[in-house]
Amino acid sequence: MRFLKSWFIGVGVVVMMTGVATAEQLPVAQIKVPTGFKIETYARVPGARSISVVESLNLAFVGTRGDSIYAILDANKDRRADRVVRVKTG
Repeated sequence: MRFLKSWFIGVGVVVMMTGVATAEQLPVAQIKVPTGFKIETYARVPGARSISVVESLNLAFVGTRGDSIYAILDANKDRRADRVVRVKTG
């Protein structure tokens, strides 16, 4: 469960901030999080707006400000996105 909480915070920040700046420009070092948590860029999705996690499949779906949906896969369970695939275009 700790992994899931950390993953949500990290991905949530990326989702909220994507479109405002590139991942390299995100001020993640300036964001304060509770002890035991950390923030890092997990994946880049243009215009990210929402996220739904399917933990049993190591998969997340990210909706955008437009009509696109992306699947983010962590195939080797290393907490890094291995593939980002657009699965729906509006």
